Amino acid sequence: MILEQLGVLSTAQALLTGAVDSENVIDLGAVANVGLNEAWLSIQTSVIETGADTDTYKVDVVISNETTLDTNIKLLTIDMVGTDPRLKTINREWAGFDIGPLIGDMIDGTKRYLGLIFTLANVGGTAAVTINAALSPSKPGTKFNTQVIRSNVGVPT
Repeated sequence: MILEQLGVLSTAQALLTGAVDSENVIDLGAVANVGLNEAWLSIQTSVIETGADTDTYKVDVVISNETTLDTNIKLLTIDMVGTDPRLKTINREWAGFDIGPLIGDMIDGTKRYLGLIFTLANVGGTAAVTINAALSPSKPGTKFNTQVIRSNVGVPT
């Protein structure tokens, strides 16, 4: 599906060995003329990986002049292997980047579609994982129960 604004790129998308595009691409045609301040990419594990520790997992964030993302410019690449803790924990962030400046610098009237290309390589098992991915105008929230605030002030007596 082609989205005309920032939004969900993949929802519980099962990735298997091979290359596959995100379920959705975002049409950023209007951005070429007005720019883009913040665009936060969030990719999370929905179902943990089931492959071998040596299997490889790669995500390319691309812009293209085609909705199929075939002719593209890579904005950034995320590489992982099966032992990466991001693959082993549900709701663990693979990426939490502000890619707005990258998009603003690279996009023009022809390269207007933004999407993800996932490439899984079966090295020692059967590479597989399920993910959620989105592009939003605001920073994703922090994980619950991960921030601890400690005060140097003691308990009043």
